[in-house]
Amino acid sequence: MVKKESGTPGPVPLTASGAAAPTAPASSPYANHFYEVSPHAATAPTAEAAGSSVSLAFEYFMPGARVKCTSCYGDNLEGEVMAFDLNTRMLVLKMSATDRRPSHNDVQMLNMNYMKDVKLLSEAKNNNGTPPADPPTLNIQRLKNRIGQNLVRKGRLIKAFKSGVSVEGQRLFQVISKTIDEIDWEGENIVVMRKVTITPPYKPENIKGVSDSKAVLHITKIVEKHVEDERDSTAKASQSRNSSASPAKSASPSQSVGGVGGDTPGVFTSEMNPYEFRRHFAF
Repeated sequence: MVKKESGTPGPVPLTASGAAAPTAPASSPYANHFYEVSPHAATAPTAEAAGSSVSLAFEYFMPGARVKCTSCYGDNLEGEVMAFDLNTRMLVLKMSATDRRPSHNDVQMLNMNYMKDVKLLSEAKNNNGTPPADPPTLNIQRLKNRIGQNLVRKGRLIKAFKSGVSVEGQRLFQVISKTIDEIDWEGENIVVMRKVTITPPYKPENIKGVSDSKAVLHITKIVEKHVEDERDSTAKASQSRNSSASPAKSASPSQSVGGVGGDTPGVFTSEMNPYEFRRHFAF
């Protein structure tokens, strides 16, 4: 519960008893960053509370603090607080990058209304009494470019699906597109950098181009590794099915190709029902 008093710059957090909850001292650099207290807690998260779970009714976390949130679905999300909007209860966390690059970070927005538990791992560091620095500005144009690139990639997948390209071709296309953006379909053929063409059944011997060019040599290495990985994956899947006690546990063809229940996201087959097709092509 929040009480708005005249003459005060912002809302005054209340405890369960109705008394005003503790806030940062007026002389503190964090005076404008008040803690709003849970009806089940008498004080806001402090250093003593670090490492322990706190109630989720109305906490406020300082930028720079590290928290671990558990969603109502049981997902654990850990990171550094970048921002917190009290009105919408949206928490922005800076997390380790999924691509594992040290220079990258994932930024995730969490709706605290859907978090069943939060753990304060460490408080924000107070750098000699100075307030936390403003977060870096986002390059909006770069974000728009990424959206455009993802839309183009999705469009290529749809184009391949409509052209009746085999699962093997779709998988190889996905692998190459991870490192090379200049890739497209020409019927059932994969065209890379407008210099290299890969025809069905998409093996190293199906690569066409200037034989001694760097582009052909590079694409050949990618295709050879992909074929080897596919062979190993098929062998492991076969071994797993043979060792299974129940035949019912074996994956059906529509499950093993990826896309729905498979290991290769973005691979689509004619066995998909309309709902699955719409769900996987939504962007």
